[in-house]
Formats: sequence, C-alpha cells, structure tokens
Amino acid sequence: MAGSEHEKEVAYNLRYEAIVARGWARPEDFPGGIERDVDERAVQFVGWHGNLPVATGRIVFPEPRRLLPTEEAFGIVIEPAGVIADAR
Repeated sequence: MAGSEHEKEVAYNLRYEAIVARGWARPEDFPGGIERDVDERAVQFVGWHGNLPVATGRIVFPEPRRLLPTEEAFGIVIEPAGVIADAR
C-alpha cells in the first residue's frame, strides 16, 4: 500500500506512463506527468521489483450513500451495496 505522499506520486506517475505509452491519452492531458484519482477514497498500491516500480492499482472501499466510481461511470448499482469494493 502506498503509505507516503512520495509512494502515491510514484503510483500516479506509473499510471500516467502506462496510459500515454498505450496511446489512450496524450502527455499534455496530464500536467506534471501524473494521472491522479479524483476520488479521495482511493487507496493506492505500488508493486516493486527491487527499487523499480512495476505495477500499480487502487481500491475504493464502499461508503454509505456514496456510489463507487464504476457505479458512477456506468450508471449502475452493484449489489450487494456496501459490501463490494471498486478495484482498478
């Protein structure tokens, strides 16, 4: 789990690099070279190979009366409500 602000920045930068490398977006779409969550609930993870960050992901845990990011994006409700987390 990315516990420090530095580790979170590593995760955001790795996401940026992956998105741009695959042509899903342009570098100018991400000022500062990071792809950051707008959802403050997201818990960031970084996978390391020695000192090299090689993987990243995030989990958003459910909260009462708040939709998960996937629910918001697709206009759906995932059941059972309050039990499922959103992972990417």
